[in-house]
Amino acid sequence: MRNRKQYFDATGAANVVGIGSSVERPWTIVLRGQSVDFRRWLYVGWPRVDGNGTPLQDTPSAERDDLVETVRDAIWEIKNGGAMEATVLNLCASGMRHWFMFLDEFLGKQAGLDSVKQISSKHIERYIEWLIKRFAVKSAKKLRYTSAKAIYSATKSVWTQFVRFGMLKETVFPLNPFPSADREYRGQAPLSKSEMEKVLGCLGADLAAIRDGTFDGEHLDRMAVYFLLVAARTGRNLTPLLELRLDCLEPHPLRDDMWVFQVYKRRGYKKNVMPLRFGVKKGDAASVLTDVKHLIDEAIALGAPMRAQAPAGLHNRVWLTPDPSGRPKAIERLALNRAISRFIGRHALTSDDLKFDGSTKALALNVSRLRKTFGQRIWELSGGNLLRTANLLGNTPRITDSHYLGVTPDMERNHKFVGTILHATVSGIAGTDAFKADLATKLGVSIDRVVQILAGENNTGVGRCSDYLYGRFAPRNGKDVCTRFLHCFRCPNQVVMESDLHRLYSFYWLLWKERAILGRNKWKQVYAWVIREIDNAIAAQFPIEIVEREKARARTNPHPMWMDRSMLGVSVI
Repeated sequence: MRNRKQYFDATGAANVVGIGSSVERPWTIVLRGQSVDFRRWLYVGWPRVDGNGTPLQDTPSAERDDLVETVRDAIWEIKNGGAMEATVLNLCASGMRHWFMFLDEFLGKQAGLDSVKQISSKHIERYIEWLIKRFAVKSAKKLRYTSAKAIYSATKSVWTQFVRFGMLKETVFPLNPFPSADREYRGQAPLSKSEMEKVLGCLGADLAAIRDGTFDGEHLDRMAVYFLLVAARTGRNLTPLLELRLDCLEPHPLRDDMWVFQVYKRRGYKKNVMPLRFGVKKGDAASVLTDVKHLIDEAIALGAPMRAQAPAGLHNRVWLTPDPSGRPKAIERLALNRAISRFIGRHALTSDDLKFDGSTKALALNVSRLRKTFGQRIWELSGGNLLRTANLLGNTPRITDSHYLGVTPDMERNHKFVGTILHATVSGIAGTDAFKADLATKLGVSIDRVVQILAGENNTGVGRCSDYLYGRFAPRNGKDVCTRFLHCFRCPNQVVMESDLHRLYSFYWLLWKERAILGRNKWKQVYAWVIREIDNAIAAQFPIEIVEREKARARTNPHPMWMDRSMLGVSVI
């Protein structure tokens, strides 16, 4: 999650940054090979200009010279302050471009803006309304709500520089310009098991072809194969992987058969380290898929001929490719996306999901999906160890739990036994040896433990547990019982009987009350999935009349354990 931006009081002299008017800033700035000429914003419609800043076609002046000059100075200040060129380019091409488009339309209706000091909260509110209603460039559809928010954020980054100049007050910004934007955001879903198997199989085939010299593709396509394999194996974010350096692998300080893989996360100003096992290199692709060191070594060797001719700052980069003129450059997001699209087309990879008409559709593949697939797989292999999964992903447990570990079909299958004991109780066979033996097999416990479960000796706050000392989320120290009730709904050790429903729905209604306290967005991240699990996976296993009865009873007369929200403090890690 991004750290909240900090703004400064424009009235405090210590926080005001001088514009530096004694040195006039250049009117053009080159960002990632693209030249941005600020003089285009001096005219209505953003026309192309010649080297002297004169429009190539007859275009009226927008009469906002002071405003454009201040924007120019702000952009230069941001760039000189250490911002990445990609970030500065986005401020120009997305944020300021839309801002001046808005002003051009605004100009035709009433007096335009010609100075930063004229910007008011009403102007910003109208800009937000304009973005929400606007149609996307090169599209007949309106901007997505999240896209409008991203454009506004880019614009506000420049406005914030005006605040630091002492020319604008922070109070002009609305506190919550895009309410419920998080609900509109659609995060990437992990690849299914079959999709991941197909992707790795095709990457392995391409890797084998690269090694034996039969691969038919550009240099970028070769590098993309290595990049995707490293991304799938390490689960790192896109930008740190793109900026991977030659020294990203170091020998493990304690073990000769391991290396330490490290990437730098600019947004967090920190390094993420990950231990990797170093295996013996074999000829087949399958063995190398588990060996990140060999993959990176081969990628470095593939780019070695270009590294000596690379521009300053790129000599230490792993991922290099030639530009159309043959000069070395770093692989960037758009180029990688094109290579991934060619990879999907080359192997005709399709999604498990079908279109509305039942036909297949191309697989959507990107680093975000590989990262989520990696996190989901680590969670499963670690027996549901959230701390270990978060550590390998480089996140906090809270972020990992809410952003990377969705309720998967495998988790839902863990609850298929829910209601089995109810059926046995109603039919009168709960006390038979045959039933106990069958249940012991399903739960993976002894018959003695089944007897304890049936007798209520293993009750929890939301049901019963087949192993409260050594279950998936238990402390596993032999003495402390598991109290992580929220995780029961992801745990295969959970058991629910009819007599547990009052206690379960008391917990259910307490979670609903938390919505008014936490707010919708936070509540959705933390508790919404539990409500869905109870409604869809558990309630469906019991007769509806019993569920409705216990649900109503819990609402008016909750179980003592869940009468106070303070008990929720022991239910979350």
